[in-house]
Parts: sequence; C-alpha cells; structure tokens
Amino acid sequence: MELKDISGKNIEEQIAILNTFEQNNAGTRTFSVSQSERKSVWSQLFGLVRDAGTDDGNARADLQHGALCACRILSRDRRDLNESVENEHVDLLIHVLSSDDQRWQSKVKFEAKKVLSNLIQQSETVVAHCAKSNILPTLLSLVKAHQLYDESERFDLRLIFLLTAKCPELRTVAKSNLGAVEQLTAGLESMTPKDDSQQAKTSLDVALYMGELIKLLFNLTLEVTVEDTKELTRLCNCLSHVLNMQFEGPEANQVVTSNIVDLLTNFHDLKEATASLFPQHNTDNIDKLLNFLIQKLISKRDENSVVLKEDISPALMILWGFSKIHPHVRKHLKKVILPPLTAKDLKLKPEEGTSARGLLVSLFTSSDSDISTMAAEFLFVLCKHNVGKLVKQTGYGNAAGLLARRGLMLGGRGEAVFSSDSEGDEEEEYASEAHNVNPITRRVEEKRPSPFEGMSEEQKEYEAVKMVNMMNDLMRTGLIRPGTIGEDGKPVELEHVLQLQEGLNIPTDPGQRNDSDSD
Repeated sequence: MELKDISGKNIEEQIAILNTFEQNNAGTRTFSVSQSERKSVWSQLFGLVRDAGTDDGNARADLQHGALCACRILSRDRRDLNESVENEHVDLLIHVLSSDDQRWQSKVKFEAKKVLSNLIQQSETVVAHCAKSNILPTLLSLVKAHQLYDESERFDLRLIFLLTAKCPELRTVAKSNLGAVEQLTAGLESMTPKDDSQQAKTSLDVALYMGELIKLLFNLTLEVTVEDTKELTRLCNCLSHVLNMQFEGPEANQVVTSNIVDLLTNFHDLKEATASLFPQHNTDNIDKLLNFLIQKLISKRDENSVVLKEDISPALMILWGFSKIHPHVRKHLKKVILPPLTAKDLKLKPEEGTSARGLLVSLFTSSDSDISTMAAEFLFVLCKHNVGKLVKQTGYGNAAGLLARRGLMLGGRGEAVFSSDSEGDEEEEYASEAHNVNPITRRVEEKRPSPFEGMSEEQKEYEAVKMVNMMNDLMRTGLIRPGTIGEDGKPVELEHVLQLQEGLNIPTDPGQRNDSDSD
C-alpha cells in the first residue's frame, strides 16, 4: 500500500501521495493488507492530522484533509478496524470537529465528521469509547449553534443519530439528562414560521436538515411515558406547523413529510399528546398524511412486498392508530376513503382502480401478512368494527382473512368501543343495486346462463355426486383442505366432504344484518 511509509516523506510528497490514493480508491471498499501494516497506516495518518509539520495554513489544511480522506476510505473496510483505530484517534476526531481553533479549517472538520461517522458504523470499540466520552454534550452544543443548515451541520445530527441508535444507554442520557428532545424541538420551532399563511418557500438544504433533525427525534422518542406528555405535546404542535410549510419542490416536501410520518409511529396511541396535530374542525394535517400514503401506494404499486412494506407501513400504522384514538379523525377518513357506494363503484371489484378505497383493499391480499393485516384492520376501524359494513365495502372474499383471524366469519362486531356519532351516509344507489351484488366480490356480476339449464333432476344429481367424489379425492391427497365455520367464528378443517352440508342454516335474512353505512 502506497501509504505505508508516508510519514517519512516531505509535505509536498505526502499531499501528492494522499491525493493519488483518494483518486485511485474512490470506490474501493476492501484492502488486502496485513493487520500490522493496517495499524501502521492508521497511526501514520492520524499523526499527519495531529502534527502537520508546516506553518503554511493552506498546506497544513490540505495535508490534514488528505489524511482524513484516506482514513474515510480505509474505514469502509471493517477488517482489523477494532485493532487499528485507537481511543486517542477517536479523541482527536472529536477534538477536530468541535474545536474553535482556526488551525482546523472547515473542510478538515467536515472530513473528521465523515470519518467518525464511518467508524461508528463499522467498529464496536469506537462506539464503546464514544459511549464513555463526552461526545454527546459536545455534539448537542454544536447543534445548538447551527445556522447554516448545510451538509456539515447535518452530519452533527447524523452522528448523534448513529450513537443513539447503536447505544440505547446514550439515547436515555440524551433524552433524560441532556434535554435533547426539548432542545431539538426548540431548534425545529426556530425554523418554522409563526404564521402558516405568510411564509417563504423552504429550500431543499433546509428541508434535508429538518429531515435529519426529525429522524433524530424519532430515535430519542422510541420509548415514551405519560411523564413525557407535555414535551411531546409541544413537539406535535411544532410538527403541525412543519406539515403546513411550503417547500421549493416535491423532493423537499417528501423528505420532511416522510420523516414526520416515521416519527409519529412513536405516538400513534398517544391521544393527549397528538391532539394539537388534529384539531376538531381542521382536517388539513390528516389529509396530508393520507395523501402521502396514497401517493406512495400509486408510485409503489408494482414494487415487491419488501419495498412496499418499508414505504407504506409507517403511514398505515399512524392512520390506523389515530383513527382509533381520535373519533373525528376516524369519521373524516371514513368519509374520504369509504364514501357511499355508487352504481359506478359496483361495476368494479373493490380492489380495482386508483381510489383510496381501491388501493387499500388491494393490500388485503398482499403476500406480506403485516401489510395485509394492517390495511384490513385500518378499514375495519373506519367501519367501527362492524362486519356488515366492512363486507359491504370490500367484499367477503377480501375481508375473509381478517374475519377468520378475529372469529367473525358469521358476522357481528369487534371488541372495540366507538363513539355513537352518526354519519348518516346516503345509500340510495347501493340499495337499488343491492340484490344484484355478489357478496364475495362486492360487484354486480354479468348475468350468466345457469349451468343446470336443460338438465333433468337425475343429471343434476349425477353431477353433484361426481363433484363430491372429486372433492373427496382432492381432500384425501392433501391438495385441498376444506373447512367450515366453527362456533368461535373461525375456520375449522373438515374430516369429510359431506360435513359441508352442516351449518347451512346460516341466517340470510337481510333484516338480521346491519351493514348500513350510518354510524
């Protein structure tokens, strides 16, 4: 490796060697060198940072910057990192990035932050040393003085994020001992206009900074208690203003909104703290969150389930959670997502189309069980846990999974208690077509000729016996496992196909059902 004897060169040669190394290894992630050689190189590079032997400020900065660039590139290789990087090296990085000494130029400080970021992600010993050092208050002090909101300042937030993610004990220290949540909330407040109606558009740089700050707040509020309500109420009030900010472009808006959605997953069951986000007579914020989910569903519709889950799970979780604890939020989302069915709606399957209802119902059959469960439970909450309403909106086929899990395949209600507010949806168009609606698919099917037309009773009986025998053969070979509904409302596997005759006295009288959309 060309760096192994760098400390013995003069400063011009050192700078040239470091520049060449950076250019040649811009994309390199592994280095085939021995542990002893690796330790030697790391030691020499940090020596150049600490003892740059020149009075020329620019040359010294170039040497320090070049040495730190080499450290950043080498830190991509995890091998022997724990043995090569010493505690004094980490202390030097902390000193450089936090020092007011003019000896350290801004580009050197920024590179020191990048090196430390890599080391925290790659080395357990570096994390352990940081946990024992004074780095957390040092970084929070830097954050308090932020004014530029540039990439270098974003790295201060990123370093705290990494440390609190890697070290849960540091998360507790930052939140409980250093007042980090209160400080970061105050910082976010200083970036939001006091009047939502009069504001300049926020730039992408500022939006990226806000995204990092909100991401850090997510880390620090993973575990909250009732004692945190006052602090979280202030934070949610601030987030309400942030949601109403104007941004220079969709990318900036996306960065901020997605991080807010992630943060709110920590508060999805906190009624008092989140009340300021959703005022009784203002649905702007809940509409923004719903639109965020819908746009994700439209743009990611053809993605695999892993990508889809990462993108939509947080938004689904918070909309589901807030619908349960805020009745006016549930009522509004019901009105938007599950409006009264029209004759046009009944021509399509519930999962078809790009309406909010269609996009969400299409998730019921997702290959990822978490997504399908969350989507189904969300709409079930909007229906106030009324099976008839859910089946009417989604079709029995789509709803069957949720009903089977909850033991509600024979109808009824879930266990939750909802407010008795009336929503009084009009149902004239649905009522006029209800007799033609297939309850399994929830659409009006095209009329088809009866397969029994022209058959004698003997032929019908022959075909019926033939079908029973075929089903029995499939059961014996294990290809199908028919079931019926047990007393607990859940599916029960059958031992013989003739058991399907049992339980056919399920009530079908419409008078016994309650699927009206009226609340």
